[in-house]
Amino acid sequence: MTMPRLATVFFLLSCVTLTGSTPECGDEAANLDLDPATTPRKFLVAARSQEGARVHARQLEVFAAHVREQLGDAVATAVVPLHTLGRGAWSVLPVLALLSHAMTEARADVLLLADTDLRLHGPQLAALAATLNPDVPAFVGAALHDATYAIIHHYASDFDFGYPDLSRGLVLTAALVHRLAQAAPTKDHFAIDAQYELAKFVNASVPGLSLVDSPVFCSFAEATTSAQECAVSAHHLVAAETATPPPPQHNDPLKLTVQVAIKTASVFHATRVPHLKATWLDSVHDPPPLLFSDTADPAVGSVGTGVPNTESGHCEKLHRMLLALAAGTHTQHPSPWYLIADDDTAVDMQALIKVLLRYDADEAVVVGQRYGFALNYAGGGYNYPTGGSGFVLSHTALKTIAESDCSCSRVDSPDDMWLGQCMQTVGVPLIDEPGFHQAKPSEYADKLLENQVPLVSFHKCLAPGDCAHPLFAVRA
Repeated sequence: MTMPRLATVFFLLSCVTLTGSTPECGDEAANLDLDPATTPRKFLVAARSQEGARVHARQLEVFAAHVREQLGDAVATAVVPLHTLGRGAWSVLPVLALLSHAMTEARADVLLLADTDLRLHGPQLAALAATLNPDVPAFVGAALHDATYAIIHHYASDFDFGYPDLSRGLVLTAALVHRLAQAAPTKDHFAIDAQYELAKFVNASVPGLSLVDSPVFCSFAEATTSAQECAVSAHHLVAAETATPPPPQHNDPLKLTVQVAIKTASVFHATRVPHLKATWLDSVHDPPPLLFSDTADPAVGSVGTGVPNTESGHCEKLHRMLLALAAGTHTQHPSPWYLIADDDTAVDMQALIKVLLRYDADEAVVVGQRYGFALNYAGGGYNYPTGGSGFVLSHTALKTIAESDCSCSRVDSPDDMWLGQCMQTVGVPLIDEPGFHQAKPSEYADKLLENQVPLVSFHKCLAPGDCAHPLFAVRA
């Protein structure tokens, strides 16, 4: 397979190139007989970046400068923004061959997978890399374990299986990256949880190789108490650090409004709807929430979509909801943001507003939890916002989608996947925010949730206590 040229690479040393051209400096170093015990490991940093919002472009710039500050003395260090490698690059598997090629070109010994809000600690990270033999497959990070059966992991029962918490970074040796590239899947890839799926792929490609659990990959809480021991630490972004200031009407939490739209059905009017109104929806008043159902029911205040309820897949119902919201059919005033949620989803509205303050509603974006379907190394497939976690459309995105030619092939086609296809067609980007969740809190490792605050949403919240968690400020 011919490797395409890697685009938009931040070079941290001028003598490094990934494009095949002759380096301007440093060729002498390649001919020296260096002692591997004392030679600094060469890093390639794969930044799990996102496109589509100015805040993420700025965040990437800040992160690249941070890497330069912390690892500038390392030989041949560069940052590759993953979003430039294709729409499925966030899930890692489709771009393993590209990363292997980049490591060869950069003469890198180790690959660091890192979110752009991570904080690196150069001396500790270099010390960790020095303990690794680049020629031996290995991967090191902070191990997570499932404590119960989780839908996002296909209800796997191997609770001893350790997978990396990518919110705290992951280091892979060159030998492992090259081995994985040789085994990289060429068929379409259904991506749900990139960190779990990567660990499973490593396990299948290099039998017997397990994640090395290292305490130097720190959670946010650990970093605040033992920062001197951390090589990599999770970091809670403050909007002012990285955001391009949004328009004044959008950056005041007292003025930022979100129109809540719940997708429900008459069969749930007597069960799920009362639970919603007794919990998080009870605090939503301005503007008042809308309940979209198959029938208009004054008893619960639902509006009818004219679409009969279906057992699975609610494409036409969602389509009608988006058209009605864009037209202002049931609202007095337009809102900058529109939340679409299921009737068994719980949402912390204050957490959601805190997240949305980083974004500009005049940009066409959809914010939620990202899944991927039919992703492959050739750039095929598409991403979509999983419906169970809820997702938010800017008013600009809503207008763009509503005015498009997108339509449902069937009434009961998967609504969230249809939306993802439509977004790709009309050029509306999907922003992945870690606070959105497709399952209950119990199906996620506590250490992972610690690094995802503010926690915005959980799903399958059908009874009191289903979605209770100390870090989730909602009665659910």
